Amino acid sequence: MRGRRLAIAIALGIGVGMSSVAAAGAFGAPHPGRAPTTAPVPSSARAGTGPTETASTPVFAAGTYSGREPRKIDISVDAGNIVTNLRWKRWTASSAVGRGTSDADGCVPDCATAPAVAERTSVTLSRPRNGHFTAMTEVRGGRTQRFSYPAVWPLGATSSPSAASTPRSGVPAVEDSCTGPAGTPALATRPASIVIACADDGMGADDLSWTAWGASEARGKGVIWVHVCTPDCASSTTYRRYPATITLGDVVGTPTGPVFSVMSAAYPATGPRYPTGSLISRFTLAYPRA
Repeated sequence: MRGRRLAIAIALGIGVGMSSVAAAGAFGAPHPGRAPTTAPVPSSARAGTGPTETASTPVFAAGTYSGREPRKIDISVDAGNIVTNLRWKRWTASSAVGRGTSDADGCVPDCATAPAVAERTSVTLSRPRNGHFTAMTEVRGGRTQRFSYPAVWPLGATSSPSAASTPRSGVPAVEDSCTGPAGTPALATRPASIVIACADDGMGADDLSWTAWGASEARGKGVIWVHVCTPDCASSTTYRRYPATITLGDVVGTPTGPVFSVMSAAYPATGPRYPTGSLISRFTLAYPRA
């Protein structure tokens, strides 16, 4: 049912009277000439975290970081291009593909005072050499930037989630990214982002901050984002974003403990709509089944 609902939501170009997120100025300048520290692959990276990883799978090396599936990549020296909340759809011997969010600095009226604008961002790693990837492509806001090791390369990275915590026994969690290590559910409390549409990563919530997280309900604020599939999903880089008050509820029992199964959104302005014109405000979330 959720897949059919998502297909309807995306097909409509989502949203009435709401333009897509505008490009937020130039990319932050990558740090030239600063190569990642050359170091042996750590044992944790050799062990791997994904279902396709083996001892020979390349790592991502930047600054002092060397590992797989980083959650954050620091690209520019001026903090104008930092990709956070990365979720990796693939990590193989030849390439890796992930999606996250960039805080783009538009520098209008100036870089010091301009607010950052969050943009959906894809990262592709390729050209493995000597156990690590040496090419990276970043696409955000319809713009593409390419990086080549070691001349122009990110400053560093980290594997820690930006704002999530490990679920405690008895406290409801939420499946925030559809697939965790080795195909297990990715469960967390107070996550910074949640993927709503696991099949194609076409809808989700990010920039989440939580005011309450209880045994039957969680409340917070964030942004509902939708991938606009025009002319088609494969080539479109357009996302529409809708600020919302978020509520999680309908706790269900699972093999891993209690989990929230429904998200509700209340929009202070406009929000995504079905072709019938009705507001899309209730979302069924993925959760582990027996």
